[in-house]
Amino acid sequence: MDKKEKSFGNVAILCVKKCIAEKSIPSSEDWLEFAKINGFSDSMAKKGCPKSAFLGLCQEGLVKYIPKGKYTSSQKNKKYALEAVEILKTNNSMHDKPDELWRQIPSAPSTHNHQMDVVCALWNAKLLNV
Repeated sequence: MDKKEKSFGNVAILCVKKCIAEKSIPSSEDWLEFAKINGFSDSMAKKGCPKSAFLGLCQEGLVKYIPKGKYTSSQKNKKYALEAVEILKTNNSMHDKPDELWRQIPSAPSTHNHQMDVVCALWNAKLLNV
């Protein structure tokens, strides 16, 4: 796989592409592999928030080509990602503004930890079932 701009959004897209190509389901191992391919250090690759946001969207059946299933135990990051998708459904203008999108989530802390990069990338790649 080609190395793209370093972002957790690209990691999510690479995971979806692998699932499509191999007719598989996403895993934490895939996330770690693609994060490293994408140029993240080991410690950044293991960052739980963006991975949990991605797996939470998958768990709810919101990521195209990935069946609904049990992929994460994270509740907060999944909730933030789900809320962000609902916001984008009514206000698509934030599709490339992850910081602004994060500020619209009432239950979220003051700064996001790359969860919105994942949501925006999947939204922009038209990989969300919305």
